[in-house]
Amino acid sequence: MILFVRSILGAALAVMLMRIFHPNAHIIYTILLGVFLIGIAYFSNYKKSISKKKTSLKNGE
Repeated sequence: MILFVRSILGAALAVMLMRIFHPNAHIIYTILLGVFLIGIAYFSNYKKSISKKKTSLKNGE
């Protein structure tokens, strides 16, 4: 479910950004931007979970 929501939001944001800043860009670049945005979302979530695990280990949980 999270993948679906992130995909929709990433695609919408990618289309808006490309149409605002590069209106004549090819659709492939828009798709690549969407994939990049989704990847950044998952990477930031991964980093957040790692930092939570380190914090919980320091607190003795």
